[in-house]
Amino acid sequence: MKMIHPQKGFTLIEVIITIVITALMGVVVFTYMGNVLTRSHLPLTEVRNLSETVGVAERIVNSYENYVKDEIDWNDFKVVLATYDGVQWVPIDNIGTDFEDATFEILNVTVIRNNQHVSLLFTER
Repeated sequence: MKMIHPQKGFTLIEVIITIVITALMGVVVFTYMGNVLTRSHLPLTEVRNLSETVGVAERIVNSYENYVKDEIDWNDFKVVLATYDGVQWVPIDNIGTDFEDATFEILNVTVIRNNQHVSLLFTER
């Protein structure tokens, strides 16, 4: 009498069906996750750009602190502002009626780095 051995392994049809199902699942996942995967670097780039912008703003604030400590004068502070790339500053002329007889200047300083903007206000003593 012949003994029947149980089947071991997979048939060719089972392997093909498994490959097709896996490929379809991959297409579905890539379709829904494709934009997320291809644009995942953008938040990191924005954080790096903002970090650079804040770094420049902190150096400007440090220069202003030197002005407050009488280590540099107001005109030297404005010269420091001119040394940074991407820094725009304008004096604010319209400061209200309470300050009509005042003789100090207010600067609106904007630091721009790669689409990141940080605005600062500085006053002359």
